[in-house]
This record gives sequence, C-alpha cells and structure tokens, in this order.
Amino acid sequence: MIIFKYSAINKNGSRCKGKVEADSIRVARELVRARGLTLLNIRKVNAINWYGRIKKTINKRELLVLTRQLAILTSASIPVDEALLALSQQTERKSVSITLEKIRNNIISGYSLSDSLESFPRDFNVLYRALIKSGESSGKLDLILKRLADNIEKSHLKKNKFIQALVYPVILILVSFAVISVLLTAVIPEVIEQFVFMKQNLPMSTKVLMSVSDFMNSYFSLLIMSTIIILIINYLGMRKLKYKSYVHGKLLNVVVIGKVIKKIHASRYIRMLAILCSSGIPLMQSMKIGLTVLTNESIKLEMKQGVSLVEKGASLSAALSHTNIFPPLARHMIYSGEKSGDLNVMLEKTADIIDEEFERVIEISMSIFEPALIIIMASLILFIVLSVLQPILLLNNMA
Repeated sequence: MIIFKYSAINKNGSRCKGKVEADSIRVARELVRARGLTLLNIRKVNAINWYGRIKKTINKRELLVLTRQLAILTSASIPVDEALLALSQQTERKSVSITLEKIRNNIISGYSLSDSLESFPRDFNVLYRALIKSGESSGKLDLILKRLADNIEKSHLKKNKFIQALVYPVILILVSFAVISVLLTAVIPEVIEQFVFMKQNLPMSTKVLMSVSDFMNSYFSLLIMSTIIILIINYLGMRKLKYKSYVHGKLLNVVVIGKVIKKIHASRYIRMLAILCSSGIPLMQSMKIGLTVLTNESIKLEMKQGVSLVEKGASLSAALSHTNIFPPLARHMIYSGEKSGDLNVMLEKTADIIDEEFERVIEISMSIFEPALIIIMASLILFIVLSVLQPILLLNNMA
C-alpha cells in the first residue's frame, strides 16, 4: 500500500486534510470521493521517510547477501519488483522484509530503484545509490550489483581480518589487567600486612609494590570514575567536527596504527574510484562520492583538497601526490593509467596492491606486538611474585 495526502472540502463546506492508503493514485481518489468529500488535490507521501532516515535496519552481512541475490535474480531477467518480493519473503528478519516491501512499493508506483533506495539512506549510502543509478542508466544493473556485492564482501573480510588480529592481544590485556588488579587490591595487602606486623625490613621492590597497592586501594574507584568521565567527554567531543579532526589527525601520527589507518582509507578510496569510474560516472563526481567512504576526518580533509585540485584542472595522480595518504607506488601506477588510458584497470590493481601491503603490515605488526605484550605482562606478574617472595625468603634465612 502507498500513502497519499489529500486536501478536500467536506459536506459542511469546510476545508479538510487527511491521508489514505491505496495501491495507486486512481484508487486513492476514489476512496476520498467515497467518503463524501470534494477532492481538491492529492499527492503521494514523499518516498524519503523519517523512519528510514533515523533507523538502520540492514546490517553489512545482510546487505551483502541481498545485493548478491538481487544480482543473480536480475541477471536471470527477473523484474526488480518481483526480485524484491522474493527476497522480502525469504528473509528471516521482519524489519528487513518491511524495508524491502517499502522499496518494492515505491518501484510499483513508478519510482526507479535508485530513487526508492533514497528512502533508506542509512541502509543504502550515497555510493550504493549512485552505482545503482549508473547501472539503471547503462542497462547493466546486474553487473553493477555483482560489483557492489564483491566490494562489500572484500570490505567485510578486511574488517574481520583486522578484528581477528586484535582479539588475542585485547583478551590478553584484559585478563592480565584483571589478574594484576586482584593481586594488588586483594592478595598483596593481606600478605604485606603480615610482614609489616612482624616489623621486618622489606626490600625496595616490595616497598614499591606496597605503594602501588596502597594507591590502587585508595584511588581505584576514583580511577574508574575518571576513566568513565574521560570516555564520556571524548564521546561528546567526537560529535564536534573540529575535535574529531584533531583526534583523527593525532591517530595518524601513532606508530603502526597511523600506517594501518592510511592504508585502509587509501585502499577504500581507490577501489571506490575504480568501481564508480568503470560504471560510467565522471571522475570529478566519483571523487566527491568517494569521500563518503572516508571515516577519518583528517584524511577526508586532505582528499577534499585533492578534489579541489582536480576541479582546477590537475590530474588525479597530481592531486593524490599533494596528500600524505597514498604510497608512491600507488601514485605512479595511477599516473601510468592516465597516460595509457587504462585508468579504471590501474585503479583496481592499485587497490589490490594497497590491500596486500595492509595485510603484510598487520601480519608483521602482530608478529612483533603479541610476543612483546606477553613479555611485558609476564614481567609485571613476575615482579609482583618476586616482591612477595623476597621477604619470605629473607625471613627463612633469618630463621
């Protein structure tokens, strides 16, 4: 059903407004007249609804599956509205099914698929909609959908690989922190108290441990509260573009982390350019749309400057050379693509090379970071154990 807004005159001669649901505008007019009203005007409610703007109903995994299945169905010459009906009926989540039904209703009403997707900007971003529109214009919607699905899958796999690399170190840090906190706040005070009661002369390491333990016991709750307050302030600050850009800029200067962030964004942007340009979207428009995939505000600001240079007549490779994001090899490959006329192909190859470098950086970083982390945590626990054992050994020697 489609919602229509109307204005009419009732039997008393007063002007009134209302809404009516119908399959078409013709049926909507008949329903209004059936209410005994004289219709003045009627129009379909804007396809861009508030629900789609504020609520995200489709996650990345679901978007991948839906895009892949839609590509298969459209390549089999099945109309888009029928394909959406089939997908909405087989999806498990009701919210996804409702979203697909709304998109299908818009298409039945005469809207294109790209226009219908504008009702749900949080589920289908600017890039997605632009590519769909390009596919509709060129008559290659099935191929565009396949490329979109491939790109979403690559992005999903890259994200999973990065998360998997961080799982072990994060668990190790959390467990070590929990063990050390329990030792310092519960175990150590009880043990040390016995030595103090016996008025035994304690080694320097034990005295240091006592000081740390006393500090933790006295200010542990304050430390927790301070951490929470700092996190809240940072969360609120990240809503401000100026603060967000400052934090993102500082992250780029952190060893290894900055390098990883740059490679992720460089690969993401170049791959988007490759997909957009090969889909028939002009370079200038592709560069502007590509900005939407950049989540680091500092990098986005640099790329906006690059877009401005291209607008003024500079080549893509020249514009990228003015940023500190793309490696020299990437810029040289893009330059070669511009000279040979195979820019789209070269952009795709450049993105693949940056992805390979990203994976290599992650592997090397983790191979160094994990053993180093184990050594640091083991050293801390060893220090605590030795600091407790030393007074015991001294006591035994005195006996």
